[in-house]
Amino acid sequence: MKLLLTTAFLGLSLLFTGCLNTFYPIFTERDLVWNDNLVGKWQFKDKELHIRKIGNPALLPKHLKPFQDKILQITEFNEDNIESGTDIALVVKIGNHYFLDRFPVLNNAERSLNTFYSSLLLRQHTVYRVDSFETGKKLYLQRVSDKMLNEQIEQKKIRIETVKRDDGTLILANTSELQKHIIKYAGNESFYENDNSYSFKKIAN
Repeated sequence: MKLLLTTAFLGLSLLFTGCLNTFYPIFTERDLVWNDNLVGKWQFKDKELHIRKIGNPALLPKHLKPFQDKILQITEFNEDNIESGTDIALVVKIGNHYFLDRFPVLNNAERSLNTFYSSLLLRQHTVYRVDSFETGKKLYLQRVSDKMLNEQIEQKKIRIETVKRDDGTLILANTSELQKHIIKYAGNESFYENDNSYSFKKIAN
């Protein structure tokens, strides 16, 4: 997950990785799902995820505070067991599919910015397919790709407002439009990144 700065600061902002990023969340309140089995420590090769219920309300933007009881905090650790990032995440059910809407937690330096500069920080959502978590033993994550979206736009099959860069796409569509797109393509494997999928197993509660 990354942060996007408004126009004057765009050059100092995020680096896209070819994934599908959204300006608005993919969920409404009725779409949110909670499952205790997601809480715990998960491992895939040398990568670890520590997932717990959000503990510090100060990490939440105001519009998400009403959903605090369904918000997860995901901390990633690399092969050297060094923390590589922390995100806020919500499990979302759209149609027959589950997704993880992830976005960044502001670090201490960002939270200490004065009001003017902090107002320029806009959260950017990154979307993952999530599966196999119901038993609490396995967790499958696969990032949603921007490839199909761009192909559909170029072929004029869909009309979705986006900001394009060489290394990724930011969708400006609202939540309702995002859900229509997801429902239409969620069953298509081309909707996801083949080289960005992880099958985690739980190693601790």
